[in-house]
Amino acid sequence: MSDAKLNNDAPITKRKQDRLGFRKLARHLADAFLRNDLSGGLVVGIEGEWGSGKSSLANLAFRRLKKKSKNHRLRIVRFSPWIIGNREELLGQLFAELDSALSDLLSIKRRKHVRTALRKYAQASSFLAAPLKIVGDSGIPAAGTAGRVLDSTAGAISGLATPSLRKINEELRVDLVGLDGKVVVFIDDIDRLEPEEAVEVLRLIRVVADFPNVGYLLAYDPDNLAKCLRKAIGVKNGKAYIDKIVQASFAIPEPMGFDLRSLLAEETRAIFDRVDLTSEASDRLERALSCWCSEYVSTPRDVVRTVNALKLHIAPLADRLDPADGLFIQMIRIHHPELHGWVQHYLMKNFGSDPNDYHLAWKDAVEDSDAVEESKLDEIIGKQDNARLQFLHDLRQHLPRASVPDSRPPKHYDADAWRQFSIECRLYSRSYFRLYFALSLPADFLSDEEVSGFLETCSRDREEAVHQFRNRCAETRSQDSNMAQVLLFRIIELGPSMSPSQILDLFSVLGEGADEFIRNSQSLSGSTVRLRNVLIEVFHLVKWLPMNERMAILEKLFENALSLAWLNGIVWEAAGEHGLTHDISKPVEKRLLTPKEFGGIRAQFLERLKRTDPIQLMETPLFPGLMEVWCLAGGEEDAKAWVTRQASGDEGLVDLLDRLSFGHYVQMPDDYRHAPRRGMLEILFGSVERVEGRLNAIASKAGVTTDLRENAKRLVSAIVANQQNDEEAG
Repeated sequence: MSDAKLNNDAPITKRKQDRLGFRKLARHLADAFLRNDLSGGLVVGIEGEWGSGKSSLANLAFRRLKKKSKNHRLRIVRFSPWIIGNREELLGQLFAELDSALSDLLSIKRRKHVRTALRKYAQASSFLAAPLKIVGDSGIPAAGTAGRVLDSTAGAISGLATPSLRKINEELRVDLVGLDGKVVVFIDDIDRLEPEEAVEVLRLIRVVADFPNVGYLLAYDPDNLAKCLRKAIGVKNGKAYIDKIVQASFAIPEPMGFDLRSLLAEETRAIFDRVDLTSEASDRLERALSCWCSEYVSTPRDVVRTVNALKLHIAPLADRLDPADGLFIQMIRIHHPELHGWVQHYLMKNFGSDPNDYHLAWKDAVEDSDAVEESKLDEIIGKQDNARLQFLHDLRQHLPRASVPDSRPPKHYDADAWRQFSIECRLYSRSYFRLYFALSLPADFLSDEEVSGFLETCSRDREEAVHQFRNRCAETRSQDSNMAQVLLFRIIELGPSMSPSQILDLFSVLGEGADEFIRNSQSLSGSTVRLRNVLIEVFHLVKWLPMNERMAILEKLFENALSLAWLNGIVWEAAGEHGLTHDISKPVEKRLLTPKEFGGIRAQFLERLKRTDPIQLMETPLFPGLMEVWCLAGGEEDAKAWVTRQASGDEGLVDLLDRLSFGHYVQMPDDYRHAPRRGMLEILFGSVERVEGRLNAIASKAGVTTDLRENAKRLVSAIVANQQNDEEAG
């Protein structure tokens, strides 16, 4: 990988560093000082936006000046006013630097005279509010020698009468006419000063601009400097004021977008040089560079900031992220923070706010761009007509379902296409999206190596794999889920690449550990049902199995698996797809299981329920759902007979009713009491009134325990309250 050090955004100093064609312009700029007679002074301006390369251009020009000025002694004064503390220090430092440069080009006799004249000139300047002695106290290393020299004559000058500026100017001009060389004073970033300080610097330059053999090169953003002038002195036309001081100006040309893109592309590729990118990933990166460079990159500084952001945020995770998505995220973070915030919210809404609902992420029917989100995105984009549609098209390269009002619907993606996003480590992926907003791997991230290692253990050592899975179930996450969920998500994404033997071995492990996964989730904010749905999605791996092997694998799973809650969820979904419930029926071609396969697992499951120990059955996670599926799948008479046996006694009835309440397993709303659903009571017990009658009898029966009596009263009250809630709701 390329050097991971961040670029400090320092201007270039050598020709070989020039990537944007500044050399030719620098040559013209240097020639302006070499060819022109500086007997009357010269002020040249370099104009350009912040970050456009003004300082780099000046450095290249100075390099040429030194190279071409062998027959002329040349002194360059670099003056950075924005690092100096206040106005008095600002002006004092400029005079001190000028004195130091001139002294090297003067005879000893003239040197003293010029120094004295400069001091008088400074003292006579009405805008120089404090004595120049402060220069020696400023603490700026570059000012030390010059400050001490000026301080040494301060006492002698202090008693002199203040002559006119014009007279002193004339004396200095006479002395500087015979200067053995030239002095060029470079004043950078004038427009970064406070408005009052910028005005003081310009006033000073205006007064001394006609010194013989002294030239000034000023770097500034003309618009910003004009604003400073309007604010500080109230001039209506700040640019006209600048033109009275600057005799010639060079405007930094806008770099060609192709050059900036090429520069950024080279730096970006270097960041990913240790990653073996696929041709598809490389193509996406080229498209991202093309569209987002034209949108957000207009100066060399934009390139530097983007590269630094990639080095800081993306480089540590380069082998786990898509380069195009990483470039996009960092560009909008820097240049369009409002869009960056919207993207992060959008992804959290789809993948992070409800991490337990796997269906939300992968089913194409999801509506993740509602009217509110569309309107907000439209406002953030802030474009009209074709520009708006083009921006949305580019955005969908990273967020496929992003939309704005009245736009063409997003492209249709099936579940396999969504999984491909995860395989490619894309931004629009549940497993990877958070990495694009992190500096390092999140604590609850599972690497590809960890996932593949678990699958290998499933094949090599089933007991160890079960142990590992149960440990993952016990590892909770801040999002009300556990690390087993993360593991299952990652495995689902690998589905197309898994072999039949891997799927079979995984099912064998989950057949023993899946109910532990659901049971562990009962303390996680009511997410039990949703986590069971994750397990159902894992079962969808059967579609990657050869058709001639599927039936045997299904038979083995439903015969040996101990995790009845998982098997129950599988049968529940299949029963819905095959039309046993009216709301989730699917056409034949979209069903996961064939009629023969569904008939086989349904028969096996019903048989398992009849021969399972009653205590084990009632301790199954989500037991109420198991009883519903027992009835739904065609075993209603067997289920009713089983209930009759378990509820023959008072304690058995109360215990069974308590377990038949979903509130026993998940957190329910406060207004939804802890009691079975009325529909379930009617199916299993014949009528709700029969159940209420038995409970009232227990509550008034003598000789029963207090706990049993209170539980019976509680259940009656909850059943009645639930009926009232249902009537109000519907």
